[in-house]
Amino acid sequence: MRRVEHLTGRVFPVVLLVAASLWLGGCALRTFPFDPERHGRSLSEREAAEPGVRSRLCRDFPPYIPDESANGQGVIHRTLRVNYHYVNARDSSHNFNAEVGTPFAYELTREINKKLAQNIPMSLPAAKGVPVLPTRMSLVITPIAGSSWDDGVYYHYDDELYAYVHKGANRNNSDRRVIERYAIRPDSVINIFILPHHPDSVGRPGYPSGGVGIALGTSIKISGVWEHKLPPSEYAGMTLHEIGHILGLAHTWQFNDGCEDTPHHPNCFNVGEVRCGDTLLSNNVMDYNTWQQAWTPCQLGKAHRNLARVDGAARRYVVRDWCTRRPEGDIRVTGQEIWDGERDLQGHLDILPGATLTIRCRVSMPEGAALTVHPGGTLILDGARLHNDCGLPWAGIRLMQQGRRKGKVYLGKDWRLE
Repeated sequence: MRRVEHLTGRVFPVVLLVAASLWLGGCALRTFPFDPERHGRSLSEREAAEPGVRSRLCRDFPPYIPDESANGQGVIHRTLRVNYHYVNARDSSHNFNAEVGTPFAYELTREINKKLAQNIPMSLPAAKGVPVLPTRMSLVITPIAGSSWDDGVYYHYDDELYAYVHKGANRNNSDRRVIERYAIRPDSVINIFILPHHPDSVGRPGYPSGGVGIALGTSIKISGVWEHKLPPSEYAGMTLHEIGHILGLAHTWQFNDGCEDTPHHPNCFNVGEVRCGDTLLSNNVMDYNTWQQAWTPCQLGKAHRNLARVDGAARRYVVRDWCTRRPEGDIRVTGQEIWDGERDLQGHLDILPGATLTIRCRVSMPEGAALTVHPGGTLILDGARLHNDCGLPWAGIRLMQQGRRKGKVYLGKDWRLE
């Protein structure tokens, strides 16, 4: 009996040690690259969205509204490149010189960014309760890279094209010749032209010599700045309104702009107009008014759609700050999320245990970033395209396994991994 007790006392710890070693080895966490042929699971037709539905979800504006939803939190801040052009007569008598014009342009940009940084509630009674969301947009004056002499503000002297005529027989506000002649990098920068009103028009009865502007494709013409010498803040709303057109937004007061949260109204510019009284004044960025600062969720969704989609009309003006990883851009999915709308991520993407992420549209991963599916996590690629939008290598999809528990990937139709 003592011998048995003696053997048991010596063997039992060894058995425990071996069992523990086997257990730890069997449950060690390991990570391996995703191979569609070996690891991909088929998503049934019942679970997959119809191709037409997926396409519409990628094109429609709701997924691009920058709210607190799963889609909205994926709307990143977009910085738009701009430059400025002062067009003057050859004798330099009808516009600002560089000593005044360049500081004015930089201050105007700061004032526009203030408006973008502080969205305000809609003032129209019919728009009461419309959510006030962050715009997640700003401007930056962008010189030609590598040019020490360039500050992004340019001066041109041209007796033929220097003047702006807003109305009348010689109206030229929609004439693009000054843009075609002097625009710099219009394929990637919004060119803002500041022109004086024509001296023959100023002072004529009924001629509006104040601040006016027009968006012409990829560029903007504004006038009335030099004549009145008002501070840049007075022209921030007007310039932002024209940028709104470049972002794909329409006027709201008269016709259907495609947004249910921008009610029609008489379009009064300021307090004191009888037809509007004290309540029908709009402060929306796409109306003609003295504020031009309020953005509705629908307007923001439409703007960000055009900034996020690879074929978006305004995407070429955005600073491409999603090419490489930012640590603060890492995303951890902890619940059940469906991503509609195109995205440009700025960090790693982790799907944690118990979480499920369904991707239905394009997602750009930054250089070196990985999409990791943790044990018990699920990734569903249903019409998704995963790539690096800047042509740089990213780390791909990684699966993690611990014991029998591992990350899963389900593949629907039309998915692409680049």
